[in-house]
Formats: sequence, structure tokens, C-alpha cells
Amino acid sequence: MALRGRGVANGRKSLGINDGACHRQTMPGRHHSNAEKRWRRGVTWTGLLAVVVETAVVGRRRGHLVAADTVVCCRHGHTFTTLWIPGVSFKALRLGWWRFQYCPVGRHWDLVTPVTVADMTADELEAARQHHDVRLP
Repeated sequence: MALRGRGVANGRKSLGINDGACHRQTMPGRHHSNAEKRWRRGVTWTGLLAVVVETAVVGRRRGHLVAADTVVCCRHGHTFTTLWIPGVSFKALRLGWWRFQYCPVGRHWDLVTPVTVADMTADELEAARQHHDVRLP
């Protein structure tokens, strides 16, 4: 005896699920193919790599040392060292070439930018290296 009628498919009562139809057909645009996902990941990583390389190249051309102990200066003229990784910020808000972060010399929050070490005297460089912002654990 075959069951026929509304709500019955293949002898079983339907639960309102599209009776074997692919979920993609019911919700277009919600799923992406593996090739599309790989393409998006590739574009994302390429963009991130371009930002990091560009920042490093620009920094080197300007004569700034982009490293773990980079000498920076706030708008009040205080100099100190900080962790400066191109394209990445753990302790500050990045605003292009500037960063908004805490100045340990003046004990205030301000915009800081890398300083050209070649333009500093030995005494200024030593004073800047005596002050370091909060280190990461």
C-alpha cells in the first residue's frame, strides 16, 4: 500500500524539509565553492602582505628603524622606545604612519611617530632608550 498525498514522500511523512533538494537551492548566496573561498583567502593574504611590505619599505626609505625597540616621539616632544611592527599594532590604535598610544615619559596618551635615529645625538638616543612603553607579556 503506497501512501500518497500532500506531506508524504517515498512512503515517509515529510518534515517540511525540501525532500532531498540541496540546501543551496533554497538559500542562494549563503554558500561559496571551495575555489571561491581559496580566491578570497588569497586576495586577503595578498592585501595584508602588501600593507606590511609597503610600510617597511616606506619606513626604510625615511631612515626609520622599524624593529622591536623603535625610537618614537609624541607630539609633546617626548622620545621613548616601543615595539613597532609594520601593519600591526598590539598596544596602540594605528592611524596610518602614526599611532595613538601611551607616552611613558609624559604619562599621557598621544599620537606617536618613529624618529630618524641618524638625526639624534648620542645623548638624545640614550635618553629615549631609558624609557620604554609597556612590554607585551
